[in-house]
Amino acid sequence: KKKPNQKKKTEQVLGKLSVLSRTPPVDLLKVAYLSATLTARTDDWRSGALAEFHYGGKLGEACSELEKLEASGIPAGWVRSWEVRERRYYFAKPETGETAWSLPPSAFPPSLPTPEPIPAQPITAQPARPVRGQPVSARPITAQPQQQAAPKPRRPSKQSRFGSGAAAIAAEPSAPPRPPAQIAKRPTTAAAAADAAGAAEPPPPPPDDAPPPPPPPD
Repeated sequence: KKKPNQKKKTEQVLGKLSVLSRTPPVDLLKVAYLSATLTARTDDWRSGALAEFHYGGKLGEACSELEKLEASGIPAGWVRSWEVRERRYYFAKPETGETAWSLPPSAFPPSLPTPEPIPAQPITAQPARPVRGQPVSARPITAQPQQQAAPKPRRPSKQSRFGSGAAAIAAEPSAPPRPPAQIAKRPTTAAAAADAAGAAEPPPPPPDDAPPPPPPPD
């Protein structure tokens, strides 16, 4: 036989969870999870799959979680209470004695001033990268000025400096010719060499006792 107090308490907790999901502010995900978990444990308890003792522990845990949800999400100084006859929640402020079925706007702190919007910066379209397979004519080509490099001085090669054969001899400037007076014939024989040496020596002076030369004829 099921205990009547546990059955009544289960119905009260499930009823509060149903109303709490429609009384903001509240975490709806936590309310839905707690309601589904308690419903599944209640079905196990009613079918006999869950012992009375174990179900009592699960029901106590559900009541503790319900109290945390009732106190969460409301401004400081306000409380959320359950009205038994109306079967709904109401809000009260013990310091002023104020009560209401829903929280007034004055219960919430003033919101922060809305920051001024930042002006949008103009977006410059970037040229699209060429896609593989795209025709070359469709790609934008911008002519860039090319700087011509100064020609480097070329070093003369060995052949150009020294030449080769007759071409090198013809390219060299010829020496100026010597005057005829400075050109001396080279002796070809020993006699010719002696004659040339005698002709080159000056004649000896006449002796002191030599007669004077005859006068020239008239």
